[in-house]
Amino acid sequence: MIILHTSDWHIGHTLYGRQRHEEYEALLRWLLQVLQEEQVDLLLIAGDIFDSPLPGTRALSYYYRLLAASVRYCRHVVVIGGNHDSPALLDGPAALLQELRVHVIGGKRADVADEVLLLRRPDGTPELLLAAVPFLRERDLRTPSPGESAEEKEQQLLQGLQNHYQAVVAQAKQIREQWQQPLPLLVTGHLFISGCPVSGDEGMRDLYVGNLGQIPVALLPEEIDYLALGHLHRAQKVQGSERIRYSGSPLPLGFADGKHPKSMTLLSLEPTACNCRLLPVPCWQTLQTIRGSWSEIESRLQQLRLAGSSAWLEIIHEGKEILGNLRERIEAITASSTLQVLRIKEQRLIEQALHQQYDEDDGYDLDPLQVFQHCLQQHGIETEQQILLQQAFAEILHSLDLPADEES
Repeated sequence: MIILHTSDWHIGHTLYGRQRHEEYEALLRWLLQVLQEEQVDLLLIAGDIFDSPLPGTRALSYYYRLLAASVRYCRHVVVIGGNHDSPALLDGPAALLQELRVHVIGGKRADVADEVLLLRRPDGTPELLLAAVPFLRERDLRTPSPGESAEEKEQQLLQGLQNHYQAVVAQAKQIREQWQQPLPLLVTGHLFISGCPVSGDEGMRDLYVGNLGQIPVALLPEEIDYLALGHLHRAQKVQGSERIRYSGSPLPLGFADGKHPKSMTLLSLEPTACNCRLLPVPCWQTLQTIRGSWSEIESRLQQLRLAGSSAWLEIIHEGKEILGNLRERIEAITASSTLQVLRIKEQRLIEQALHQQYDEDDGYDLDPLQVFQHCLQQHGIETEQQILLQQAFAEILHSLDLPADEES
């Protein structure tokens, strides 16, 4: 059985205010070509379909076009919910989509048997057992109690997750025994396996709190023939295993993430063999970080401008001097080019702000709105956006019964 493992599409994602519709449309065209050329039997999306639990109408339309187009080229499509997804939104049309051979498990099921799928060939004979385990939220794994310690919470989370995976694998083994066939077992997960590297700004939210969401791979059942993971945006094998993989996001979701090549995992799965190869995903929009002194930044900008580059840029000035007109200098070089500067950071000014010491006797008051405005300026937020964000921040302060002019 030929399976295409992908995850973390984050449909509707924007990068510092820039829409990415053209990239997603190109990704869909590329995917459909792959499904056809590689004769894929199963398309598996391992969570974080959307970038937000409340996606816009354009993101929803894209999602349904993706599903409708995919079933024209492969027998099965399986989608699980991730930590960015709304289980209710994904599960709402699940019964209808199942008639189209699209299986959606948006959230944990009350009966673990409902997370185990028996996929069949066109002649009706079984070909794959698939335990479609979605992202397991804290409420799915444990019941909080007053006065519990962080260690107790962590242990309960790990035990709850281990129990769930053991239960779905046991259910799958029962089905395998009923058919008396050595059916391969594929299991999904949207979680953070401890020890795996992540990208610096990939937009990944913590699963629970701090490091509590990190799962030792030893907790998962050994009977799994292939563990298809989502959540981390860098494609990677877990502890060097061919059978435990993150497919990674098909598009870079931040500038640090843009340094790593993007791919999807194509695998041929049998009970005794798992053969994988990576399918590189084309790059339709280049993301580049330029950092250094002003002379280094200026030189690199001129090179990109003369080359006719259309890259999206993050610029980090690390020179000793603080340039009050950094943005103006950059705009003067890029104004007549196809380059787009999405983010500007004056590293020296940020470091000064972070390390500056205030004497309690000097009467210096920290106004929350002033601190917030300073942060917006240092992150290169446009003036119009600053005004809107400051208004929203003031509303938050008001909702917390903290007057905007009260010291923090």
